[in-house]
Amino acid sequence: MQAGHQFVKMRSNSRVYNRFYWLNENMSCLHWEPTKKDSGKARIDVTNIREIRPGKTTELFLTSDISTHFPDECSFSIIHWDGKTLDLIANSPDDANIWVTGLRCLMSSQDVEGLRMRSDHRDTWLSSMFDEADINKDGYLDEEESIKLLKSLHDGIRELRIKQKLQEHFLFKENDKSRLSRDEFIEIFKDVATRPEVYFLLARYATKNDQLSLDDLRLFLETEQGVCDVTNDDCVRIIEEFEPSEVTKAIPALGIDGFTKYLMSDNCSVFDPKHLKVCQDMTQPLSHYFIASSHNTYLMEDQVSGPSSVSAYVRALLRCCRCVELDCWDGPNGEPVVSHGHTPTNKIPFKQAIEAIKDSAFRASPYPVILTIENHCSESQQTAMTSHLKSVLGDKMYTEAINSDTHELPSPESLKHKFLIRARKLPLECTGDVGYVSEDDEGKEVNYKVCDPTNSPGTPPVDDPFSMIDQAEQKQPLVRELSDLVTICECVRLRDSFAIHRQTYSCQHTSSLHEKTAARLVETLPEEFVNHNKKYLTRVYPSGLRVDSSNFNPQDYWNCGVQIASLNYQTPGLMMDINDGKFSMNGGCGYVLKPAIMRDPMAYYSSQLRDSIPGVKPKLLHLRVISGQNFPKPRGGGAKGQVIDPYVLIEIFGVPADCAEQRTRTAPNNSGVSPIFDESFEFHLVVSSLGLVRFVVLDDDFIGDEFIGQYTIPFECLRPGYRHLRLRSIFDEPLENATLFVHIAISDAEGPSPGSAASTPNLTSNAAPRIPGKRGSTQKRQRKTRGRKDASSILQIRDVGRPAVDDLFRGATEHIQFAATLRDTWRWSLSYFRETCGVTPLASVKQCIRALGQRSRTDACAPEAVSRQKRKYSTPVEPELTKLDDNRSVAELKRRATSTDVLVTQLRRQPSDTSQSSTESSNTAPAHVSLLRHNNRFMLHLKGQCATNETWRKTALAFDALIADSLALRAKAKACCDALTAIYQKAVKLSADFPVILDNGSAPSKNDDVTSVTNGAPPLKKKSSKKKLSMSLDLERRKRQMSEENFRWNCSVIKGQRDVLMTSYTEVRKLMSDIWETGVEVGLAEQQEEKEVNGVESANENSNNNVKIMASQSNGNGVELTTFKRAVGQFTRPRSKSVPKLIKRSISDDDNFPVTSL
Repeated sequence: MQAGHQFVKMRSNSRVYNRFYWLNENMSCLHWEPTKKDSGKARIDVTNIREIRPGKTTELFLTSDISTHFPDECSFSIIHWDGKTLDLIANSPDDANIWVTGLRCLMSSQDVEGLRMRSDHRDTWLSSMFDEADINKDGYLDEEESIKLLKSLHDGIRELRIKQKLQEHFLFKENDKSRLSRDEFIEIFKDVATRPEVYFLLARYATKNDQLSLDDLRLFLETEQGVCDVTNDDCVRIIEEFEPSEVTKAIPALGIDGFTKYLMSDNCSVFDPKHLKVCQDMTQPLSHYFIASSHNTYLMEDQVSGPSSVSAYVRALLRCCRCVELDCWDGPNGEPVVSHGHTPTNKIPFKQAIEAIKDSAFRASPYPVILTIENHCSESQQTAMTSHLKSVLGDKMYTEAINSDTHELPSPESLKHKFLIRARKLPLECTGDVGYVSEDDEGKEVNYKVCDPTNSPGTPPVDDPFSMIDQAEQKQPLVRELSDLVTICECVRLRDSFAIHRQTYSCQHTSSLHEKTAARLVETLPEEFVNHNKKYLTRVYPSGLRVDSSNFNPQDYWNCGVQIASLNYQTPGLMMDINDGKFSMNGGCGYVLKPAIMRDPMAYYSSQLRDSIPGVKPKLLHLRVISGQNFPKPRGGGAKGQVIDPYVLIEIFGVPADCAEQRTRTAPNNSGVSPIFDESFEFHLVVSSLGLVRFVVLDDDFIGDEFIGQYTIPFECLRPGYRHLRLRSIFDEPLENATLFVHIAISDAEGPSPGSAASTPNLTSNAAPRIPGKRGSTQKRQRKTRGRKDASSILQIRDVGRPAVDDLFRGATEHIQFAATLRDTWRWSLSYFRETCGVTPLASVKQCIRALGQRSRTDACAPEAVSRQKRKYSTPVEPELTKLDDNRSVAELKRRATSTDVLVTQLRRQPSDTSQSSTESSNTAPAHVSLLRHNNRFMLHLKGQCATNETWRKTALAFDALIADSLALRAKAKACCDALTAIYQKAVKLSADFPVILDNGSAPSKNDDVTSVTNGAPPLKKKSSKKKLSMSLDLERRKRQMSEENFRWNCSVIKGQRDVLMTSYTEVRKLMSDIWETGVEVGLAEQQEEKEVNGVESANENSNNNVKIMASQSNGNGVELTTFKRAVGQFTRPRSKSVPKLIKRSISDDDNFPVTSL
């Protein structure tokens, strides 16, 4: 800092200037140049600094468009005592961290000698460890002893790195080049074990020295890690487990080594521990789950020449695969074999395969295993197959016939430790011991490929997806003994349409689809495909033309509810990474419950939508890639020596609207030990419950293979906060000590996605653009550029075309808009309160109250030597108070969401006025802020300097607005939810008779867009008179389909708004509780019973609700602003990006708080 750094200085006129800043010799002043001021005035005394804020939290940062072009981690602000702010942007996150940490140390009134003594406890501990390892007691350790001790003190250090550091040290040492003294050992340990990014994080929360006290650790756990209800006992347990120094442990506190060890432990794993065991409802029907499935399970390599082995079944089942395949053919000596037909692969006995499956089936998961049998055997060998299945599996086979009145499949819970046979079954009309069924031969494409080399896997499919299904029924015999083993997984072909299939088959019938056929259904009939999979099991298998046993992307079929996406488990790569990541959740049991919108028959869902789905809250994933540790070299990269050029690629898999990727900059010429990236990204997810996040570490200058490691995790399993994720190899095996340090935050999206990440530049990230020619993303469907739509369109009720039904749904419109207004107003108030508290947009209300408590303590201890200019404050004229009517309409609520430009200009001008002097002179009373509670309502009580401080006044107004909107939501939410529930229940009753209503009712209104059900395709045109009848029938089918979709859409909107409002109601209750608890914790609140509070007589003198909460005592006679009767007038907000609109407020004269009556 004394050498100086170059910074970008933000100005209020949306301009930026390059300035060089440095500390003087005695580290008491901050200087800069060039400047128009005199050299004596171009300085800031450290004693004049009130606060150092990392990130973009000041008004200038939040309102300036230029600041969006710079990363958050490089930005910080210096807040003066007189209210002025100096907003700076560093060249790198490291430079910003150095200055933030350094200035905070100087502000703690420590001199240079005090700063040098900050690490005494750590040195004491290292010295004691050195003395224990010094067997000869000569004060030295040889190289072998040094390596052993360093590895024992820090598990994450690779031995190779320790040896390199020792060699470098001995190389420049003049004498005794094979031993280390105590001081030398301590220096080397700090060099290899101290990670700068972890130290800066610790220094941000450490209030004293380089250690986290119990309060500091508790604050870190609650605000950053998202841990709720943390107690001092919890913090003590963490210190006892991870702090290596007995001296520091006795304080108790957590030093840098213990803090690093804690962050590297499983306690800070990115994977939610809830999903380490089965945590989902396992009593739903089988069709409501995604099931891990293997294709050609018996193969060890490719399907043309690769060997077959029973160990392949063991390997797949131990990876929690729950659906395996057996291709059965006639073998020698009357014994059936398992082999890949039409290829020269070897054969394994059927009995050995069944025995291996039985031994390994339930070692990793107790839930049912589906045996997909592709039968090519003769009648005699089918009898032998049946005998082996009965003798080996016995009563573990599920052979109970399903009840004809049952419309749902059994649940995985009821089928624990059972085998389900999935194969062909004799039709009911067949009464003999042998019948004929359609033959399944998934491998015949391979034979066709060999015969016709010109056939290409990229041949475009035909228009009708059902025409792609081979309806030619080549018959083969099937014995009744084998047929009777098939009960709830009877294989049938998908009929001419989904409607005909529903009329023909019941829930126990399952279909297998070629990947091209399934892809065509996903593209052309996504809504119908999803509804089909709510009841029926569907299996998709890879094309036989994949001679290398490569895999398709299973995410494309999961998006439409396909339960069994069969993959070649023997082929590692991207697609298996996606599969392994998906089924790592729910305890890795092989079954993952579908999202509710893919299970509820009343829910509307389409995988092809690119905007928000009714009833589903879009999410924003804020991801910061900080650093990496112990990256190995890529396979085949030995020619580069120990140097690699790593970068991190982040990929999002999900519905097409969510698919995206971003990459960090390259860390050049790095050994992979600790590359620093420190870049932030933001991803918008429409259906987060289907999303997967994949972190890939690659070598930018590779020789051979660029792949270093990867980690794939479901979005629902992400934990917020600072986390380490452990990289895995291409074979899904953990890489030793190879980790990635990231920070994760998840928030609700404010509106629909603005478009593709590829087409819309990410202004919040300084990541380099994707380099053409490098690793591509051809496997994922790219998102198209689309404009932002009106967010309110997701709440619109659509016409069904039947008067009785439309009247019912129109009755919900007012309640839906009212619910949205309640929720949005409260959310905007919370957003603005965060802004006035100077915290990040993702901060919790606990962080806000703690920030206010810290600001209050800082203002109360303001140095009297700081000179401040006087400024007259003129109290605005109180507007006429009017009584609000509880029956205000939604339209009036929306009108109140705006305010006059005059008051906006006044408040936006106030910070520039207060930049000269925002408080009275230093001879006024000390700052005084307290939190008051009366009848479960809260207010900030301002006295002394705070009563005339514009920053505090704006914070108090924002707090009033937040409390008013919170109370309004809490008072009105239940009644609104009850009204929506009543309408939804009526719609559910109508759904059973809806087909009859469609047959007897009128057609949809002419304003409805028939093309909306055809995925945007234009309506059909008449081509000839011969096709008029067929086209008329097709048009009627489309109209009927549109009515059904609009019905489900309306139900989803009503149910979704009810659920979202109830969630907000729960959040408001927790917010009110957190405000009070945190206020007591930080000293803003002290419970003192009083009969009268600010002139308001208590309704109950013995009630604990009627209390006055004080933080500090004021000895002066400064100006006091009574906030219980504060006249808010029009509450205005700066029009920044974090605050969408302004709220106009007024209160009645007899109200204690400006509570908005809705």
